[in-house]
Amino acid sequence: MKRVRIQTRLLLATLLACALCINPASAENAAPDAEQHISPLDQRIPAPQPVLAGRTARPMRYQPQDGGFAITNGHERFNRPLYIGHDGARLDAGDGPEFAFYLPGKGGVLRLGIIGKGGAKWLHLADEVKAVYREGRMDYQIMDALLGEARVEVVAVPADRPGAAILKVLSDRDVDGELLVAFGGATGVQDFRGDIGYTDIVRHYDLRAADCKGAVFEMEETRFVLRRGEAVVSGLSSIGLAARTADAAQWNDPARLLDAGDGGQPVLAGKVRLAAGQPVFLMLARGELAAMSAQEMADMHERSVRTEQEVANQVSVKTPDSFVNALVPAINIAADGLWDGQNRFAHGNVAWRRSYFGWRPAYAGDALGWHDRTRTHTRFCFSKQVIDQGPGEPEIAFKSDGYFLEDYGRIYNW
Repeated sequence: MKRVRIQTRLLLATLLACALCINPASAENAAPDAEQHISPLDQRIPAPQPVLAGRTARPMRYQPQDGGFAITNGHERFNRPLYIGHDGARLDAGDGPEFAFYLPGKGGVLRLGIIGKGGAKWLHLADEVKAVYREGRMDYQIMDALLGEARVEVVAVPADRPGAAILKVLSDRDVDGELLVAFGGATGVQDFRGDIGYTDIVRHYDLRAADCKGAVFEMEETRFVLRRGEAVVSGLSSIGLAARTADAAQWNDPARLLDAGDGGQPVLAGKVRLAAGQPVFLMLARGELAAMSAQEMADMHERSVRTEQEVANQVSVKTPDSFVNALVPAINIAADGLWDGQNRFAHGNVAWRRSYFGWRPAYAGDALGWHDRTRTHTRFCFSKQVIDQGPGEPEIAFKSDGYFLEDYGRIYNW
């Protein structure tokens, strides 16, 4: 316990140092003799500066709120991964309630909309969408002319079971219209090679009509299964969706989506009434999944939120800086996602999800109190060390994609 406290203090000290680091020579309240402590050589090196309003190259779009990061009417899509378990599966959310499912491999896109007498619209394009990422989940508050006076809440969270994510859709008033649900585009293909700052995420994860060719849907009242090649994705709903197949060519036109045949490139489309205080639960899962009752799905969502909260609060802080307060839970969630569930930390959760031994992600276990993971990771590294690459040792064959390839799981005496 003492060691955990020490590591936690080191982590917090580092965070606060980064947040509060100020150049004494340029600060308004600097001591009169501050510059005499800086050598001529030091003066040529820019001193670290705090990240403060007015000192950034562009506005900080995501603002801290209630321990999370919030934005209203943002335009980013699929840029907020929700980490599912420890095998690389994700639900990639964004500034609006539209989601790309990752198996690993492309697992399809889920969209929510509203359709009624006044027209139809996807909810991520609603008049007002407030999105908050907190404790490993996405919370959306949505208002639109098509909803009348109603406010719709969408809460998306990794499910408390392998390879699945679950959503709750709830309106505070009866809606004169129906919730439109659409899903398709699963291929199982892994073709993303992005890195930090990568700007082409949407092109890789968006639904493409070509990805829907050859897809086969099996539909029941509250369950469907999409099959395409080796990719198998199940979907569950707590209320019957009256689902049918539609044409992927109409994906961007919710008003026409339900009226078109599938055109040989099917997506699933269905609708359900939104009544005040009566939640609709939706679930996506890798592989085949049996139907669940509405109460079972409600319990699953509640349990899933609680599980993510426990991870987010592995280390908790309370500081005068709201950015730091929101940053620490996000670090906890990301660090937990790096663990492969067996014996090693990955280098990254999205790009570079491979194990490079000796790199910094392994520090996460020690800093956040998961010492058993650090011990397992370190021992596994040592067991893979190649002291002398003799004739029986496989050649190094680095590749640009794949998960935990053994060529990334060995240490060489270079």
